[in-house]
Amino acid sequence: MALLNLQQSRLRLAAGALLVASVLSPLVTSFVEVSRGWMPVADTAIIALRARDVFTEDTPLLGQPSVVGARLGEQVHHPGPLEFWFIAVGQQINDHPTTSLVVVALVNAVSACAALWWLLRLGGVRVVAMGATILVTVLWSIRGEMLVNPLNPFAAIVPLAAYLVCMVAAGSGRPWALVWGVVFGSYAAQAHLTVTGPVVAAAVAVLISSLASWVTTRHGAARVAETPSVAPARRPALVALALLALVWAGPLTDVVVNRGGNLAALGSTGAGLDESAIGWERATSVTVRAVAPWPVWMRPTADTRTLLIPSVPAQAALVLGLWFLGLVCAARLRDRAPAVGLAFTSATAVLAAGTLLMTRMPDELYSLASVGNFVWLWPASALLWGASMAGVIGVVAIARPRLGTPVALLGVVLTCGVGVASAITPVGRPIVRAEAAYVRALAPQVARALDPSAAYVLDLERRPPESQVVVGLLHELVRRDLDVRVNGSLASFGRRRRTLAGATGGTLVVQRGNAMPEPPLTEARLVGSHTPSVAVTQALAIAEQSMADRIERAGGPVQLIALPGLGVEGLSALEMTRGPLLGLEQAGLLRPEVSSWPETTALVRARAAPVDHVTVHILPPPSSTEQQR
Repeated sequence: MALLNLQQSRLRLAAGALLVASVLSPLVTSFVEVSRGWMPVADTAIIALRARDVFTEDTPLLGQPSVVGARLGEQVHHPGPLEFWFIAVGQQINDHPTTSLVVVALVNAVSACAALWWLLRLGGVRVVAMGATILVTVLWSIRGEMLVNPLNPFAAIVPLAAYLVCMVAAGSGRPWALVWGVVFGSYAAQAHLTVTGPVVAAAVAVLISSLASWVTTRHGAARVAETPSVAPARRPALVALALLALVWAGPLTDVVVNRGGNLAALGSTGAGLDESAIGWERATSVTVRAVAPWPVWMRPTADTRTLLIPSVPAQAALVLGLWFLGLVCAARLRDRAPAVGLAFTSATAVLAAGTLLMTRMPDELYSLASVGNFVWLWPASALLWGASMAGVIGVVAIARPRLGTPVALLGVVLTCGVGVASAITPVGRPIVRAEAAYVRALAPQVARALDPSAAYVLDLERRPPESQVVVGLLHELVRRDLDVRVNGSLASFGRRRRTLAGATGGTLVVQRGNAMPEPPLTEARLVGSHTPSVAVTQALAIAEQSMADRIERAGGPVQLIALPGLGVEGLSALEMTRGPLLGLEQAGLLRPEVSSWPETTALVRARAAPVDHVTVHILPPPSSTEQQR
């Protein structure tokens, strides 16, 4: 008997190791692919910059600025700075350009492992095997930059999934899961506004379900003897409350110091979206499209195209059928497996709250085309499917108790299969490395030309197409201990970096174009430049012409678009190729067959290379007379 138990323990250990390795496979392969030549640019550079302010007098109290408030005339931020704080710790350990990428990848790896651990505590090997299949499929769906990129909406996806699992475990009698839930839920909620509502909704759903269960048990005479003591839960509850106060200290301080601060600004901004929001019909359609077969978490590449196409009645019927199936199974398993009902209730609350918040999304192409505004749907829809399928398996297992072992084996096999597929198949889209290449070439040149004892201004008024390079260059210069400020009032950069007093070293101007840009002023001095190689420029010219010819054969630019009214009417094939085509492709707004054209793939790869001329000039500081004026 002892030998048999030892063999079973080894089998469980081997199965657990296989599950962990398979679930981490999409993360590892994504990190290896993305980290090659990666540097923070655009928003990821802003995130890395603000992380550098954490241990200074300019410590961020809030998250990234939101474009919603800026479009309505009042600056608002995403709720909190927890991602900044985590990255800041990594920067203290090793100040490397890829530090923010490494930190986010580690957070996601810990989140995935924590989800597996609490699934194991919920129901043993059988439950963790089924849960791992869903989790690895979610990670496989978003593999690539979305899975490891520090961009705040992407950084929230895996912690949100871990949070949902932790809350189900906490509501099912595992009180220490609440402590983990506070960390993962706060990290996800602070990262992006679209995630905040689902996080709160899951917490409320678990709290109400737990209270209802406690009241029922307390007043059921037959169950009084089975009522668990609340003493074991007291310590983890106190730890969770203390941790909650700590991780939300920044936003709470902002509310107190700034008389309502970001919270008040969010309220006023939300009221201003009444006339420009997408409304209930479109928001519900997006949710239906995300949940209906095939759901978004089972799709190999995350994009917005399938979400924005209006849903049809058959899809709505399938979603309702899935929901009623989960409801019936949860009710049937109320006593045998209460965690199934808790997961179903949480998924319902998260989807309802997320859809409600989605109704307030601005009805603008920029917001609708950004997949970051919809990423919460991946773990939310996966939780609903997982709860419903677990309910079906649980109900069937009542009549066939031996069904659990083959289901667990099937879960291990499927999880390993998806893990292997993540390792041997390429990511969904080519990774754009051009901006990182520009920054890598320019930063050493500019740093050598600057005086370390002087303070400089980096011109941010020239936004596209230089903006991504500008912010990436700013991060690299600051990382090299140069004093560089910005000339904008953008809240992204903190007060001390926007203070121009004492910046007498001059102004840095970045220019980018198909040809070598002219100096901005005659007295400007060139301090850095990037000239593309002949090979990459020739490859781009060939790819552009081939794509333009294919567009002509297809009937013109309008025929490429999955959704009407995107403003491409009147463009020639070549103008479309050199203009909005790649942006629409990246947002997933081209027709699927257009995205799969060989010409499209060739153009994406050609444009991802550093094909532009980029220069950095320094303008001398204004004279004392000009300063007085």
